[in-house]
Amino acid sequence: ITKAEQIRILTISLLRFGIFTAQYLILLKWMNVNIPLASGFGIAALFFWVIAVIPSIALTELGVRGSVSIFLFQHFSTNTVGILAATAGIWILNLIVPAIIGSILVMRMRILS
Repeated sequence: ITKAEQIRILTISLLRFGIFTAQYLILLKWMNVNIPLASGFGIAALFFWVIAVIPSIALTELGVRGSVSIFLFQHFSTNTVGILAATAGIWILNLIVPAIIGSILVMRMRILS
């Protein structure tokens, strides 16, 4: 892999990470979980790392995410309902909605073929 391709992949990865983190912080703010921006960014980054490291299956993933988010964000806010709602919102927005759209597109391709 060339150096230019590596830089391009790193840039895309950092952009994706920034978008996910911004979504999470916006949802937390919307759910009245008041966290300083710098601390929120760091805790969100830690949250995504922990979620990537902990093995889980699809059926228990939301529960694992909720537990991790409460553990990490409870030091900044006692609004556990808001923390759980933001975590569920991120899960729905970035995993469930694309899966549904992809399933619909695959079904349309099978019907049209």
